[in-house]
Amino acid sequence: MRAVAQKGGSLVLTNPWPGRSPQLCRNGIVSGIVSGTVSGTVSGTVSGTRITLATSVGETVTPAPSGPSHATVQTRLAQPLTTAPAVPSPPGSSPATRRRPGPTPWTPRGGNDVGVTGVNSGTPGPQASPRTGETARTGGSSLMYSGSAAGGNAHAYLKVYDLSGAPLAVNTAQTLGYRIYPQSAATTPWVPAGFTESTCVAVDLIFTDNSTLRDSGTVDRNGDQARPAHWCGHVTLGTWNHVTVALAADNAGKQIARILVGYDHPGGTGGYRGYVDDRTIG
Repeated sequence: MRAVAQKGGSLVLTNPWPGRSPQLCRNGIVSGIVSGTVSGTVSGTVSGTRITLATSVGETVTPAPSGPSHATVQTRLAQPLTTAPAVPSPPGSSPATRRRPGPTPWTPRGGNDVGVTGVNSGTPGPQASPRTGETARTGGSSLMYSGSAAGGNAHAYLKVYDLSGAPLAVNTAQTLGYRIYPQSAATTPWVPAGFTESTCVAVDLIFTDNSTLRDSGTVDRNGDQARPAHWCGHVTLGTWNHVTVALAADNAGKQIARILVGYDHPGGTGGYRGYVDDRTIG
């Protein structure tokens, strides 16, 4: 997993590798933790099952099993979910804490859309596809989303990753995290001036029982419901917004079958466009 401290403070997590002492990468530099609690950069290793990390504003913290270099850990995190090598862990531990969707699989494979057309005349419908060399927060690629709403019950949920062959179990430590960059007229010609439809977008999940994250009542760390319509105007245009959703409280015992990117705004009109990056489930 990778955590980015927005305000600083303490990060508390359960050791994902029970019985082992993981190392800590801070902003690309491997450091250790003494007695499970860190204050500044110190040497040593994590011990115990509950880890408390002191963080600074803007700091990126990556716990990992002891041994692999930071470059190796980053490479594993960036690989597609279906092919990423598993970070070593004891037999019987959940793979859900060790795998992460990468840019490659984020391609549209059908969806559920009503009242949404392409963002311009050259696009037949709503889009969710990987782009290289455009706007990305880390690396060279990100997922671009776009469409144009025509009012009514306007929504478009596009399936971007299928996990039905090997569903990921939601457990007590399961969190969905990602960054979203909703565009405005200042950064794309396809969004009319003064329109904020690009903010009405969120990553959604479908579970194996066909229930969805958007209808589960789950909220993000700011208390906003996970349904995209509840995010209209609640994320900032023209910048990367950090989204963190704790899944277990309302979805314990479920398994994730599909990952979607959804636009949803009843009555919404006009073009929307933006990017999603740094997606994690763990």
